[in-house]
Amino acid sequence: MGIALTKQWTYKDDGTGPEHWCDLCEAFAIAKTGRAQSPININVGETALTTELLPLTYHYKKTEFDCVMTEAKVFHAYPKTDDNFITYNGLKYHLTNWHMHMPSEHQVNGGVYPLEGHLVHTNDQGGIVVMAFFFEIGEEDNKELKGLPETWLRARDKGETGAWTFNPIDFLGKERKNAFVYEGSLTTPPTLECVTWMVWQKPITLGKKQAVNLYDLLYGTIRPVQPLNGRKVTLY
Repeated sequence: MGIALTKQWTYKDDGTGPEHWCDLCEAFAIAKTGRAQSPININVGETALTTELLPLTYHYKKTEFDCVMTEAKVFHAYPKTDDNFITYNGLKYHLTNWHMHMPSEHQVNGGVYPLEGHLVHTNDQGGIVVMAFFFEIGEEDNKELKGLPETWLRARDKGETGAWTFNPIDFLGKERKNAFVYEGSLTTPPTLECVTWMVWQKPITLGKKQAVNLYDLLYGTIRPVQPLNGRKVTLY
């Protein structure tokens, strides 16, 4: 039998925001009691360095995504097909959604980036791999994000489910290095501790107009950083 949600979680400062998620229902208690919560501050000087490549392969292609606004007024893009996937440590994880937070949820040496994007992948065993990308603001629009802010704006203002076409490989290229990897949790309720995080070190550039449109949609959609509690962060 499921545990009923007493209140809808939000990012607001009204008793339903991140500091109070643990109190909204029993299923969310791990937000307070968990020892491997996310996001975290990554202290680069304390990371473990390795010359090994990530045990990761990715199988992406240009795909159409449905862009929606959830009940929590969080914006997601869901692939219309399930043929985008990665393999990590020999296990297959399907791409399930792309979403963004503003400013960044993860910090690096105590600093934040203007924006953070998440590619979320899940497997049949309940495991999750999230690839996180930092964004910085430049002069030219980011071609991979073209049309996404406007589509999410229509989802908010008109209740429309719009389409956005994107190939995740464009964010990754052929690199399998310069990623901070650690074990953590979802950053939204129920913040389950079943996530392998791959936080890519090199930021991606987006345009000023794109940033303004995303600010209108996303600003403040972050959970504060959580204690590391002795966890290991490895820089590949």
